[in-house]
Amino acid sequence: MKFWQKTYLLTLALFLLFMDGGIFSLAVYANSKTMDSTVAAARAEQYYIAGSLERDISDAGADKNESRRLQILQSYCTFYEKHSVKLAFVEGGNTVYSSFGALPEIKTNAVAIKKLDKDRYVLVCTIMSDGKTELIYGKSIAERDSEFRNLLITYSLIAFGSSVLVALLLYFVLHKLTSPLEKLKTATESIAAGDYSVRADENRRDEFGDLGRSFNKMAVTVNAQMDDLKLTAEQKQRLVDNLAHEMRTPLTSIYGYAEYLRRTKTDEDDKIECAISIMNESQRLKKISEILLDTAYIRAHELRSAEVPLAPLLEETAERYRRKAEERGVAVETDCGDISVRGDATLLSLLFGNLLENAVKACESGGRAVLSARDVNGAVEAKVCDNGKGMTEEQLKHITEPFYRTDRSRSRADGGAGLGLTLCRSIAEAHGARMEFSSEPGKGTEVFVIFQKDLQGEQKTMTT
Repeated sequence: MKFWQKTYLLTLALFLLFMDGGIFSLAVYANSKTMDSTVAAARAEQYYIAGSLERDISDAGADKNESRRLQILQSYCTFYEKHSVKLAFVEGGNTVYSSFGALPEIKTNAVAIKKLDKDRYVLVCTIMSDGKTELIYGKSIAERDSEFRNLLITYSLIAFGSSVLVALLLYFVLHKLTSPLEKLKTATESIAAGDYSVRADENRRDEFGDLGRSFNKMAVTVNAQMDDLKLTAEQKQRLVDNLAHEMRTPLTSIYGYAEYLRRTKTDEDDKIECAISIMNESQRLKKISEILLDTAYIRAHELRSAEVPLAPLLEETAERYRRKAEERGVAVETDCGDISVRGDATLLSLLFGNLLENAVKACESGGRAVLSARDVNGAVEAKVCDNGKGMTEEQLKHITEPFYRTDRSRSRADGGAGLGLTLCRSIAEAHGARMEFSSEPGKGTEVFVIFQKDLQGEQKTMTT
């Protein structure tokens, strides 16, 4: 049974219980008040009859004439019987005269309601002023009982009609009010089936509208997380595929040179050439493994955060690569004032070293690579720029993907693994920084590493 159906049955049952109970209680209360009035009227009328009878007997001198007295009693019984009143006169336990068929049982000076024949009567019994005669008065309340039964029937019909009307209205109202739950249930089933585009109704200005808005926020979050998971899975699969491809080439070369040395009689120069080739390919494998290990280390460990002055760090990095740059005819410069960031000096040195190495490799003879940093509105903006060959917009989209190379032949010749910028991205995000690229073919490349002050010191994780 659905929630709205349970609510409907429970609400209807409570309504019927209180409404019918209220109507029945009202009828009983009205009947009780009417009965009290009837009893009071009966007592008053019995008192009036007794007084009137005593005066008539006294005026007629019938108190000493039993025959005359009996006639007066008979006339009273006959007269009042026409008005649905029965009278009985009892002396010493013997009935003097009675209009009752059978004398009802009632105590002296008492009031009772009893059923005589087919009708109910209000009975009043008192001693008359002569001190020996009991006057039993009986007033029929058949008409009042009939009115009460008609009142109950009327109340019952009203209660039945109201119950049917309320049941129908309650059914449609509850079904209408809870219809958003049905829609929300359908939406959850769609999401469970994998359709993350479905949304709940959020245009209502009530709790269901709030629930719909919360549900839609959850759906958006789940959808984004699923997209992220899908993207991460695709990236990991590409990483595995690219890694297998990258390792296959040097391993094939190493095996080929080793097989050549084993099977062929070679002179000393050939052996040296084969050994150099094997060493170069081994160095490439070593570099790939080191970068992957560095990336894994960054993901798994907290930074040893400290205040790092950028000027000496950038100068030390430039000095480390200056000799290699000069061999290619490329000038390396630094431009940094008294600026510091919080982070790990070793990782930051690795970050700017990789960026500078890429900048130097991108330049031809006579080129220029610059390491700089400045404070921009409370954020530290470090920049590595060159005037080398530059990159297209399509190349910039994939530049931080593992094993992606803008120039595959040059990268292999230089021993590149295609993982340098992936590692740089991991280091930057671990420091709460972001990397931005700006490049144009033939005009060079600018790489920005922007450190936000409010994120400094927080550990970040990154999936490759």
